[in-house]
Amino acid sequence: MSQNDHIHYHPLAKGLHWITALLVLILMPLGFYMVRMDFSGLKLDLYALHKSLGLTVLVIVALRLLWRLCRPAPPALSSHAGWEKSLAKAVHWLFYIGLIGMPLTGWIMSSAGAFPNRFFGLFDVPSLTSQDAGLFSAMRTAHTAFAWCLTGGIALHVAGALKHHIIDRDGTLRRMMPLRFFTPFLIMIIVALAAAGIGGAYSLVTMQKPAYGLPADMAENIITDSDSPLAAPEAQTAQDPPPDIPSWIIDRDNSRIGFTARAQGSRFNGFFNRFDGTILFSPDRLEDSRAVMSVDISSIESGSTERDGYIKMRPWLFAAQYPQARFTSERFAAAGEGRYKAFGMLEMRGISQPVEMTFDLAITKDEHGAKTARMNGDFTIDRLAFDIGRGEWEADSVVSHEITITVSLAVWAE
Repeated sequence: MSQNDHIHYHPLAKGLHWITALLVLILMPLGFYMVRMDFSGLKLDLYALHKSLGLTVLVIVALRLLWRLCRPAPPALSSHAGWEKSLAKAVHWLFYIGLIGMPLTGWIMSSAGAFPNRFFGLFDVPSLTSQDAGLFSAMRTAHTAFAWCLTGGIALHVAGALKHHIIDRDGTLRRMMPLRFFTPFLIMIIVALAAAGIGGAYSLVTMQKPAYGLPADMAENIITDSDSPLAAPEAQTAQDPPPDIPSWIIDRDNSRIGFTARAQGSRFNGFFNRFDGTILFSPDRLEDSRAVMSVDISSIESGSTERDGYIKMRPWLFAAQYPQARFTSERFAAAGEGRYKAFGMLEMRGISQPVEMTFDLAITKDEHGAKTARMNGDFTIDRLAFDIGRGEWEADSVVSHEITITVSLAVWAE
């Protein structure tokens, strides 16, 4: 092994270093830019690119660590002061923390938010966790913290490299250069990295809206949440129901109305926090049974406040103009032991469409004769039939046309 081998880095180490630098040069400005974009197909495409590049960085960093274990880095130059050697080691650790932490927290965040994650459109990246709104929020905070970590590492790393090359005029920077004639080009990359780091830090400090938040001009397209419950809609009947038809009160704390959809190939779930209804139902008097349910669109939760805001916008549910969805039954029919079908009309965005829901119902009676019941059912709608997600969002590959609505109600007889 020549003396030069002890001074210069191995060509593979150089290649991994500069590929990482180039990817970071792309990822940092892209990340700071895309979170401030208005919601559009381009924004989703940039998010997909950002995720793929981030996972590429994670793989490359893993390769760099494996290579470092197999072949340690050459020793520091004798001209380096002790404090410079210690600072260089600290900066490298800071870099590795940021380069591993950012893509890993991004991966977990995407998994917890049930966001699509396809590696350059070639295959689905496996989720690291199930959908979890709390974990999503925590990973979003951690992702931002690692961005600060990486930004600080970039600033210190670039400052040190330029000091050694311009002020000290030693061979520190040249040890990492693949070829001498690339030196000017790579110095430009170093300066660009420094600018990206400074610009990223400035963006984080001056950002008027939170990262991954909604642009301010979306306010007119969404409806503000309210803690006030919906007034129970009255069951509309052609004639007053017989007195022996029980009226059921919804236990909202133990009930849920949710949905399942696919976005860019990945499934995600959501639910509505506020809903109410009037239910007049008897298994023995199905012909006289009636039900009306109303859902507050602004109460949607899907594991991401950003996505919730988008769903409330004009291209989708347009909560500002159509704050409620309403189901009105027209008739019920038996479908087996403890199983029934509800036929009715679903109104969303001012459009009514017929729907058919199959549900299971279990009625129990306590020793005092009080009745309680648990109902579980679901049905599927075509979102385009309600003009949901028209225009650039119509493709089934972007968001699935079929949306499954799930209803689980705990009720007691009045």
